[in-house]
Amino acid sequence: MPISERVLRLAEAYASLSEAERSEFARLVTAAENGSDPEGLGAEWTRTIRHRAAEIDAGEVSLIEGEDFLRRLRAV
Repeated sequence: MPISERVLRLAEAYASLSEAERSEFARLVTAAENGSDPEGLGAEWTRTIRHRAAEIDAGEVSLIEGEDFLRRLRAV
């Protein structure tokens, strides 16, 4: 199944995060996947998404190709 452009962009943005940010992001995604919404998660998730999108739009982070991200992810 082909990977959507939106997923590739998200993967690229994820690759630009620091280790601490990746950990925080993983916590948010895991909670969302489990259908839970710990207190404040919804608002925190929205802030994180908006912040990361603004960084991408402003050119403040370097994005990588989706296939390169997947290669790196598989190597972990």
